[in-house]
Amino acid sequence: MIFNTFLELKKQAGGQVNVGVELTHLTAAYQAARDNHLERYLGDAFLDKLEALAKPDADPEPTEAEQAVIQHVSRALALLTLYEWTFTAGVQMGPNGLVRYESDKVKGAYKYQTNDYRKWSLAGGLNALDAALRYCSQHADDLETWNDSDAAEYHRAVLIRGYRTLRRVHNQPADRPAYEALRPLLFDVQEFVFVELIGREMLDKLLAGLSGAEISAEEKTLTRMLQRSLAAFAVREGLKRNVVELQGGRILQTEALEPQSTEKTSNPTMATIDVSILQNREFAERHLSAVRNYLRVNILLFPLYAEWLDANQPDPDIDYPTDPGRRTGGKVVRL
Repeated sequence: MIFNTFLELKKQAGGQVNVGVELTHLTAAYQAARDNHLERYLGDAFLDKLEALAKPDADPEPTEAEQAVIQHVSRALALLTLYEWTFTAGVQMGPNGLVRYESDKVKGAYKYQTNDYRKWSLAGGLNALDAALRYCSQHADDLETWNDSDAAEYHRAVLIRGYRTLRRVHNQPADRPAYEALRPLLFDVQEFVFVELIGREMLDKLLAGLSGAEISAEEKTLTRMLQRSLAAFAVREGLKRNVVELQGGRILQTEALEPQSTEKTSNPTMATIDVSILQNREFAERHLSAVRNYLRVNILLFPLYAEWLDANQPDPDIDYPTDPGRRTGGKVVRL
C-alpha cells in the first residue's frame, strides 16, 4: 500500500472513516481501487514505485516531484479505497452465508445514505486522480517511469485530457466521473471524425502540442476549436448511449443507484433527451464547420494538413471511378 498506517489513509480521506477500522481490513478494497481506477492512467510500474517511495525507510528518498505525486495519488487511493470497501463493508461471511452486523447502538446505513457516500467518495477520488494526472503532465521530465509508460500514452491519446478541459470547451460543466464515462467516446470521435478531417500527422502534432511540444499559435487555435467540437460530439453520443445525463445544466454520469434500491431498473426514454442530443449535434457540426473554414482560410499555415489534403484529393486526370489503374484507398475531402 501507499499508506503505512491507517492514520495516513484517514488524513487523506477525512473524518468519515472510523478509527476502529484497521488498515488490513482495506487490503482488497485498496487493490480494487488501484486496478479499477488508477492503473490505466498511471501504470503498475509507476504505482509500485510510488508505494516503495512512500515507505519511511525508502532508499533513495523521493524527489520533490515524487513527493507531490505521492500526496495526489494518496488522496485518490484513500477515497477510492473507501468507495470500493462500501460494497462489502456492511456484510460478513459466516458459516451460514452472508450476515449483517447490527446492534442496539450501531445501525446499518440506509441505502440512500450508502449511495450518497459512494457517489461522494467516487467523485472525490476521481477528481484527485485528475489532479495527479495534471501534475504528472506538468512535471513529466521529472517522472520518467510514468512519462515513458503505456499509461501516459493512454492519457495523452485524446485532445481533452481531464474534466477541467471538458468544462472549458462545453457549455455544461462536468466532473471527473462524467469525463470517465465519456473518455472512450472522445477517442472514438477523434479516430473516426478528426483523422478523416485533418489527417493523422496533423492530429498527432496537435496532441504533442498539448504535451508541451512546440506548435504555432494557429495550431493552438485549431486545437481549441477541435476540442469544442469533440466535446459536443462525445456528449451527444453519451446521451444516446445513456452513459451520461444532463441535470441542472451539468453533465453527470448516469446513475446506477436509486435512494432505496441498489440498481436502476429503467433508462430514460429517448423523448426526454432528444432535445439535448439535437442541441449537442447542432453545436458539434457548427464547431466542425468553423474548423473547416479556419483551415481553408489558413491552409498555408498548416503544411502537414495541406500535404495530407493533396494526397487525398482525386486526380483530375483520372476518370473517377472507372479507371482500373487509379489509386485506391484515398479519401475525398472538401472544405
